[in-house]
Amino acid sequence: VNITSNPFTLSDLTTNTTYYAAIRADYGDGNYSDWTEKVSFTPRKETDITINDGSNTIITAPLYGVQSSNLVSTQIIIPSSSLTEIQNRQITKLTYYAKETSVSWGDATYEVYLKITTNTSFPTSGYSLESWGTNVFNAAKLSVSDGKMEIRFDTPFNYHSGNLLIGVKQITKGTNSTVNWYTNSSYTGGIGMYYYSTSGQGRVSYSPKITITGTAIESAPVKIDNNGYTTFASAWPLD
Repeated sequence: VNITSNPFTLSDLTTNTTYYAAIRADYGDGNYSDWTEKVSFTPRKETDITINDGSNTIITAPLYGVQSSNLVSTQIIIPSSSLTEIQNRQITKLTYYAKETSVSWGDATYEVYLKITTNTSFPTSGYSLESWGTNVFNAAKLSVSDGKMEIRFDTPFNYHSGNLLIGVKQITKGTNSTVNWYTNSSYTGGIGMYYYSTSGQGRVSYSPKITITGTAIESAPVKIDNNGYTTFASAWPLD
């Protein structure tokens, strides 16, 4: 395979199959560098669940404002009853759906946080946003392509049970580009999405259409020596 981009994505791989890979540089004159050491990897089967699958649209989900003059953030709560298919799995990606085909916010960067919470809703206003939880996507750009904004995490999140809080926080200001995000029908009461920006804060009675992707949580055997100690290095986040 000729690799011309970094990162490079391999496609059409078979899940639960171990692959081995090594790379070398092509100097373009018929000469090559030595091969790197061989590494192995095993693609895992992904499970997708889509929540709030509706045809309504709203500009406040999941990124409110998104303009050069404001730093903005949003939080939503997904009830545990909607997450049974990914219980005891590792969340690796979120996908939001937009009416627009392609949108960019210039130099804007964002962070994404996940947290298990006992809360089930947000009040209408006057609410201080919850502590953010685990940083799973760190200060990178986001954009809409083919009507979707996909966020593949830097750090997978081990989910077992409970209501899931999803927070999207803008870190760097960018270009003002409004997006009409697909949502479910209007909620009532305190259920919905909470937003904050320098121009105000409050709750909107909509939650975005979102697909949550999870894979099996990896485990590895650990052997303790006779003194009760061992040394262990993990290739994955520990739970």
